[in-house]
Amino acid sequence: MKKIFMLITCCFMAIAVNAAELNIYASGLKSGDVNSEKKVEIEYFLNAPATALAVNIMQGETIVKTIDLTDAALLTQGAHTTTLDLSEVSDGTYSWTMTATGATTESAPVQVNDTEQPQFQFYHPRDVIVDNSYESPYFGRIYATMCWTSGSDGTTPHVQTQTKGIFILDPGLTDITNQGNQGYSGGITWPVEGQGPKRIMVDAEGGVWVCDNGKDVSGIYIMDPANPSADFKPVFADGTRDEEGVKTVDGTAIHGKIAAFCLTGSGEDTKLYTMDNSLAVNGATLNILQYNVGSLDAPYALPYDAIAYDNSTGKYANSNLAIVSDKTQGGFWVAQNRWGFDAHPAFSHISSTGDMDFSSTAENFPAFSKNVSYRGAVAVNNDGSLLAAGSDGTVKFFDVSYDAEGVPALQFKSEWVIPTIGNNIDGIAFDVADNLYVVSASSERMHIFALPKATNTITVPAPSTYKLEITPTGLNTNLLDAATVSVENNMLQVHAGQTTLTGYAIYSFDGRMLKSLKVNTQQLNVPIDNLAVGTYLIRLTSDDGVVTKKFIKR
Repeated sequence: MKKIFMLITCCFMAIAVNAAELNIYASGLKSGDVNSEKKVEIEYFLNAPATALAVNIMQGETIVKTIDLTDAALLTQGAHTTTLDLSEVSDGTYSWTMTATGATTESAPVQVNDTEQPQFQFYHPRDVIVDNSYESPYFGRIYATMCWTSGSDGTTPHVQTQTKGIFILDPGLTDITNQGNQGYSGGITWPVEGQGPKRIMVDAEGGVWVCDNGKDVSGIYIMDPANPSADFKPVFADGTRDEEGVKTVDGTAIHGKIAAFCLTGSGEDTKLYTMDNSLAVNGATLNILQYNVGSLDAPYALPYDAIAYDNSTGKYANSNLAIVSDKTQGGFWVAQNRWGFDAHPAFSHISSTGDMDFSSTAENFPAFSKNVSYRGAVAVNNDGSLLAAGSDGTVKFFDVSYDAEGVPALQFKSEWVIPTIGNNIDGIAFDVADNLYVVSASSERMHIFALPKATNTITVPAPSTYKLEITPTGLNTNLLDAATVSVENNMLQVHAGQTTLTGYAIYSFDGRMLKSLKVNTQQLNVPIDNLAVGTYLIRLTSDDGVVTKKFIKR
């Protein structure tokens, strides 16, 4: 029999509200072409001032050369451009990373944002997420949902009047799109107050997904961060909704009201997991349903592909909940609104085989307040080692480990009291540097904290689209350079010439991956009727090299 255990040590900490910096990391990593003098221009963004900064030239997992950036002007918070000298690096194709070190962190969490600034104020925020995908051109961006029209419930807003939708901050915590108090609504009215846009996730390519738990526009929608003002793309195909929000396509029930969801994988391996509030399976709702959506070239018109957790025992009973990937075991952490401990766990872990192998009880999950999980907020950091759980005015932290069978063990770390945040902690998110983002409908604000770290250093890889290709002057050894790309009748045609293609990836012109596939051929015919009119990039790979070509969809 599997054993579930937790080690508990009590520790209360009050959040320090001091002027401080975020835990540091670099984002926006880009590189140009290496010139004949073996020099290359790179771009990067620092979310906080650096005390040390270095670029690592990589061949596989090996660091070939480290270039320290010592100019003080290159270490400040913000966007930077500089030139690297690669004259000491042998010819070849290299990836690169950036290692940033910031100031020593405090021994307790420190609030780093001024919540009186308008970009941190929301009448009724419902969730928050950070784009933690290194391959995304929008890596580091912060997204929050606002699902209640200001003052619509008869109360007086204490912050700026806003519209429903998605709000965007850059890693430096500024209103990067200058949207002000206008949420990006995607051309959707979001008619049911408090139900949409509700939970929010980001896919591996940077697409921003939101769900609606109301009956009129039930489902999931995707915002393109390259054009957030555009209509959101529906994940599910058009169909007919019943009075409970269950949509039927060609006579088959596809989905209902989505209370929560999460994403795993990338490209063709992308999987969507929903907790559906109205589509009953085995007589129950709030099952975890798996949809193998892939790159979603067209809206998904099929029923769920698998049941990742069967809720026929009724363990999940409240639609104020959240589900997140555990990051390492192929399972999920789920939090639901509970005021105490009963048959419906406030926190639970679902294994990759669909078993609930952790369920919170008064004995194994400390209840320092009546409201164990008042709004179902939960988050896991980037490597899955730290879990944050929202309570009433506090966030509980647990170190996470797993035994050989993948069963979790939680060790209580601390409970941090957040002044002025109130009971309604609605959403929690980590970035890659263990900064914590918390939204509350009680305080009507986003609160951001730098968490204690032993070493405030992190290495971030540049997206795989930005390789450093060094060739002898006047000599071109990449046979793929001769490849030709053309478009005819909504078909992208690629001829590799004297080499064999091993893979390709299509990107929007600003670098967002749209599709990728491994192949073994000298010629490609790729349908592009699903692409909007515009300019795109295709990255071709072979054993002889890598090349990126431009094409235009007219």
